[in-house]
Amino acid sequence: NTVGDLNVFIGAFSGERNTQGHHNVFLGFSAGWGSIDGINNVIIGREAGYDKKHGEGCVFIGSEAGYSDTLGNYNVFIGPAAGYSNINGQSNVFIGSRSGESNIGGNRNVFIGDSAGHESQYGQRNVFIGSQAGYYCNEDDNVLIGTAAGKNNFAGFHNVMIGNEVGYDCTGSSNLIAGNRAAY
Repeated sequence: NTVGDLNVFIGAFSGERNTQGHHNVFLGFSAGWGSIDGINNVIIGREAGYDKKHGEGCVFIGSEAGYSDTLGNYNVFIGPAAGYSNINGQSNVFIGSRSGESNIGGNRNVFIGDSAGHESQYGQRNVFIGSQAGYYCNEDDNVLIGTAAGKNNFAGFHNVMIGNEVGYDCTGSSNLIAGNRAAY
């Protein structure tokens, strides 16, 4: 820490590479290990934010949450491996174990539930609520609510699907589907 100030690093190797970052809180083994000049980040958990080199205003809570995030700003990842692969995605909220795990550069998404949006890499402005909701969805502007809602919708955009397993294998666009297992 050469010129960084007002940081709190607790845990072996937490904030290890910080040189210019300031106003950060890193708690846990290797939390924020790769941080160089991050600002106003809160990173809690074993290897959470491990590669968080730059960026500001992020909150990562959980083992390996935000692990690969290097350039992301204003992301909230809560749960083990939530947002694990995010590199430069901005303004995302991923809550739940492995939610948004494969996101690389998607922006302005909200994924809530175990493995919600798990394989979404570049999708924009999506809302997935429910365990495995939007699991493979990689397009934009979808609202998928319910357990496994739109799970295999890898190519559809502008959809609203509400119900458990609704639109499970639907890959179309601009659909409004409601009801448990509707359009399964």
